[in-house]
Amino acid sequence: MEEQDYSDIEETGRELSDPAGPLPPEGEPGKAKRYLVWLSEIALTLLVVLVLNTVVLRLVLVEGNSMYPSLHHRDFLIVQRLGYRPEQGDIVVIKTEEDSPLGGEQIVKRVIAVEGQTVFVDYGNNTVTVDGKVLDETYINREEEDPMGDTLYENTAYVVPRGHIFVLGDNRNHSEDSRSADVGMVSEEAVVGGVWIHIPSGQWLN
Repeated sequence: MEEQDYSDIEETGRELSDPAGPLPPEGEPGKAKRYLVWLSEIALTLLVVLVLNTVVLRLVLVEGNSMYPSLHHRDFLIVQRLGYRPEQGDIVVIKTEEDSPLGGEQIVKRVIAVEGQTVFVDYGNNTVTVDGKVLDETYINREEEDPMGDTLYENTAYVVPRGHIFVLGDNRNHSEDSRSADVGMVSEEAVVGGVWIHIPSGQWLN
């Protein structure tokens, strides 16, 4: 009986069981996909920062010395916006009216009184009284001999209307605030927010 040659069949079997060439690694994204993922992560990060800075918080640079010694020129402030309502003693950032002499610039002041309260400023005695109580103002600039008397203002009583606040700078002789017609009583709607964190970084920027 003639012996059959199975060499071709065995060779064919080896070819089927060992396909030519290695398989590409699974789950490895291509360059284009990696690039899109990278861009998406950057866009998401920027969106979060934008929302935080416009809705929740805001970073503000102090310009000028009207709040000295509490704040210094070119200090940074992180301001709370979302859900904030001004209270007496708070330091706030205010957006002035575009058509005012201040031209829409942001100013930083301290809340002395809120709606319904009566303020009396006594320049002779360097005191501020709210609803008959003299404020203990340890924060004002007392480096000057007369910390409130070196101004053109006269002793005046103010009644804060509804929805407004009365603000002063801690550096009383060098502050344009609610005593001035250019600022006056500040609408709560003009309050950008209250100072949450003070970063005294002016020494890095001078």
